[in-house]
Amino acid sequence: MYYIFCIDERGGRLFLRRRQSQDRALRERMLSLTAGHTLWMSNYSAGQFTEGGGFIADDNYLQKAGEDDYCFVEDKEFDLSACKGVILYNWNRHYPADVTWDVDLASAGFVLAAETDFAGHSHEKITESIYTKERDR
Repeated sequence: MYYIFCIDERGGRLFLRRRQSQDRALRERMLSLTAGHTLWMSNYSAGQFTEGGGFIADDNYLQKAGEDDYCFVEDKEFDLSACKGVILYNWNRHYPADVTWDVDLASAGFVLAAETDFAGHSHEKITESIYTKERDR
């Protein structure tokens, strides 16, 4: 499976059990990137996807997702051992955070496959970084 995360410049993910930010253009990009695959997320995450479907909301999604599915991880603990790839969306801003991204992807066997900057709806710049497991390249 593939994991998708949103982080700020200091690796922040959540503050007081809530997302730091959201962006309509990022959600559209995520749905486009995962088109043709199953995109899973928690009910909490699904609340921001008011533009329509294209995903499955289930609070046990990390246990239910298949090998080639995508999981948008905001408010859950995760294990990268069964993960084939990671997509990081970086807000390129600093937000308050009490849950941070502290994973060294290189040590976990991932390599940067692609990186793209794009303009969001509410964020001037968002960076999309796609990492794959070294053995899967």
